[in-house]
Amino acid sequence: HIYNESDVQETECWVRNSLFDSNVAEFGGAILITRNNLVAVENCLFTGNTGLMNGAAVSVQESSVRINHCTVADNICIQSGGTGGVINLDSTCSTTVTNSIIAFNTGSSGIELESGGQASEHVIRNCNFWNPNCRNNFSKNLVDRIDWQGNFSADPLFTWDMDTPYTLSEPATGDSSQKDIGRSPCIDVGDHPADGYPEHQMTTRTDLALDNSDADLGWHRLIDGAYLLADSPYAGEYDVATESDVRCRLIVNPDLVEPGDLSGKIDGEVVTLQAAELSDGFALILQPDDFLPDNSQITVEIDVDSQG
Repeated sequence: HIYNESDVQETECWVRNSLFDSNVAEFGGAILITRNNLVAVENCLFTGNTGLMNGAAVSVQESSVRINHCTVADNICIQSGGTGGVINLDSTCSTTVTNSIIAFNTGSSGIELESGGQASEHVIRNCNFWNPNCRNNFSKNLVDRIDWQGNFSADPLFTWDMDTPYTLSEPATGDSSQKDIGRSPCIDVGDHPADGYPEHQMTTRTDLALDNSDADLGWHRLIDGAYLLADSPYAGEYDVATESDVRCRLIVNPDLVEPGDLSGKIDGEVVTLQAAELSDGFALILQPDDFLPDNSQITVEIDVDSQG
């Protein structure tokens, strides 16, 4: 939990790449910002936090806050006499909320502006609000921002991937459940190009792909290590021609690995491998010397001989 209060005017605080989970406070379950401070919150995940009076996740008083590329999900404001917003703004503050997902929270509204506040002091752009357990996504004096400045309201289609919650569904993984529910509406809809964001090898998606055209909304998690993702044939796929090549992607920092460092095996046998560099790794084609085995699983191995 962060409580930011200072008698020094215009104190600045930056919070990046952080997880706020299961905090409880009277005001601002995860963050309380007061007294003429400027706080920038970027690429953070807020989940399971509780605000007893207001601000299930964040409460802002007499200050300014910028929230960018955050996921605020499954937080609750008990609202025992309070105003009850998931993000709560007093009448004197100003905010900018961009490229974020505010979903599945419980409270009076997704963003609550207290009485006397001016809607013009608050910029809300390119965000997804999906809060069935809130009366409204915005308090009435804040004005409904849906279908305005890139804001929308749709189920973000969160999934759990490799024990990581709040990743975005991407049927390209080949996972049957994700094929059924479809692609998350939060992919490729940010207000800026993906180039240069985020700074590190990070993703929102279950296929571990980096942002490619416009940035994805919400929190991006760090891709730690290397992952091999099947493209064709994918797990559980039927009617695959036995003379097919095997195509997959290696998600790894391409600055540390060269295509010549890679070799491949299918069922323990070395095969010809072609590697094309991607922004987040390599596209691989493995060419077996013989047909793939019929009606059976295959095991693909990629070896990396690198000094990185």
